[in-house]
Amino acid sequence: MTIRNNFLFQETLRNERLCKYFLNRVLHIQVKSIRYMDTEKTMKAQLSSKDTRLDVYVEDKKGNVADIEMQVTGSRSVDKEAIRIRTNDDWRLRVMTLDMEIQDMKRRTAIRERKKGKEEGRRERAIEIAKDMLADGMDIDKVVKFTKLSKAEVAALT
Repeated sequence: MTIRNNFLFQETLRNERLCKYFLNRVLHIQVKSIRYMDTEKTMKAQLSSKDTRLDVYVEDKKGNVADIEMQVTGSRSVDKEAIRIRTNDDWRLRVMTLDMEIQDMKRRTAIRERKKGKEEGRRERAIEIAKDMLADGMDIDKVVKFTKLSKAEVAALT
């Protein structure tokens, strides 16, 4: 995993001292405070994000406020912080936990979709059978009994 990974990039620049240093150098201002935008912290943002970026609000010593979007540039300081984070056991545990949550979410979604597909297939087949039974003149109550469709559903097929 390199600094171009969105999760690692965000964790690296959440080091406020390092983030202020970069913003001071790039923007040529004296950063007073940084406020990290909560949306970048959500799992959804981490999972679906295609870019490697971090959005922050910055206030300088003159009271000016700016919405800043930072992206990977590749520098020794960022790379050094990324290595520190990547080798941190707590961070690695969080990444592994996130990965397990992603895998579990994918598994549950696949199971749910398979179940939904099977149910749709059964329903479609029950409707086909009900149509055939009705075409053969079978009583609606018997069609309901054998297909497990509701009486209203069977009646709508006639």
